[in-house]
Amino acid sequence: EIYYVYADKCVECVDYFDVPACAEACPTEGCIQWDDCVDGLPCSENRGEKGTPVIED
Repeated sequence: EIYYVYADKCVECVDYFDVPACAEACPTEGCIQWDDCVDGLPCSENRGEKGTPVIED
């Protein structure tokens, strides 16, 4: 199965959670990765490096 988040709809839970809720809920380890910010949407300053997992166990 493939899991993904629509980049044009993601707000990274900015100001709500310490880490994106989608990454916490993802059933596949390391499936969510940082990418470039989408213009016009909130973007967390603590994004980490591009292409690295959002949450590490």
